Amino acid sequence: MSAPAASVRKVSSLFQISRYAFLGLGVVYGAVHANTLKKNAEERKAEAAYGNRIKLIQSARDAWEVKKAQKANSSGAPNFEDPNFDVEAWFNTLA
Repeated sequence: MSAPAASVRKVSSLFQISRYAFLGLGVVYGAVHANTLKKNAEERKAEAAYGNRIKLIQSARDAWEVKKAQKANSSGAPNFEDPNFDVEAWFNTLA
């Protein structure tokens, strides 16, 4: 047949209410904490993207300066004060 029923202990209503209150507080805390972590991750991602853009802009500026300097040197106007100035090559361009 069936086993005799175990005696069930009555839990106070204050304990039950506080248990569910703490459960609800834990869920709310978890949601707030998750949103905070998500916001921080998005900010770091945006800062990294901005840093990459700055690096790209700087490298483009550097490349443009190099190209500008090469163009200035190849414009036909020799820089006689340059320590690497090759007089023989300059004479050959005149001939």
